[in-house]
Amino acid sequence: MKRKYTLSQNFTWMLRYIREFDPPLLVWIAINAVATAAGNIVPIVFPKLIIDELTGGGGGTERVIWLAVIFGAAMFVTTGVTAISYGTTPPVPSGSMSIRFIALRLKFHVMQNLKNMTMDFEHLENPEVLDMASRATRAMDGNYVGVEGMSRQVLTMLRSLLTLIGTVAVVAVMGRWVLLVTLALLVVNYLLSDKARKREKEIRDSLAPTDRKVRYLEDMSGDFAYGKDIRLFSLKDFILGRLTKEQATAFAGNGKILKLWLNV
Repeated sequence: MKRKYTLSQNFTWMLRYIREFDPPLLVWIAINAVATAAGNIVPIVFPKLIIDELTGGGGGTERVIWLAVIFGAAMFVTTGVTAISYGTTPPVPSGSMSIRFIALRLKFHVMQNLKNMTMDFEHLENPEVLDMASRATRAMDGNYVGVEGMSRQVLTMLRSLLTLIGTVAVVAVMGRWVLLVTLALLVVNYLLSDKARKREKEIRDSLAPTDRKVRYLEDMSGDFAYGKDIRLFSLKDFILGRLTKEQATAFAGNGKILKLWLNV
């Protein structure tokens, strides 16, 4: 029976391997999350302070100018730190997170290949094992899915948490009812998104056999080693028919996922 893991278990597992494979990445994540949260909160706080100065007649024009200068400097620093640490500003630092996330995923590729070569031979033709291997391969297909996607999600969650804490503190000063409404909206958004994530995981897992068949048929049709047999036994129409059918199944599944998030 396939085991299911909770979101907290997946994040704990991801953090454990980040700490094992690349401990400095945790420092980069913390720096980027703090800078991003500050960059989100600063535009909320400083305009209010400037408006209060203009309408309250506090320190006059000089104080307003200083607030504007500090606001600009804070935005420049937070935006710069965020871009440099993540690696979105050229030249991309060799140790930035965008590079480290990719390197982390490649380490998991090595782990998977080692597992494929060392598992008991009797499992190599077990459909359940092959489906699990297909899910593992899909989990390392790109930058924003599976293992690398979850490592990036660790950063996103920390950013959101710090931004939420800062925003709640700011909004609490402005008014209790505004705070309560904001928290209620955040809770509803989280529950809907969590439900969508779980459903997406179920759909993607159900597509694992289809993904495996598509890769097999694509490899067969593109590998010249099968060329003789395909021509000798007139398998072209059969292979293309099966490939079209499996691709349609995969397309329908991905369409369900897209519709799922559009409705959230």
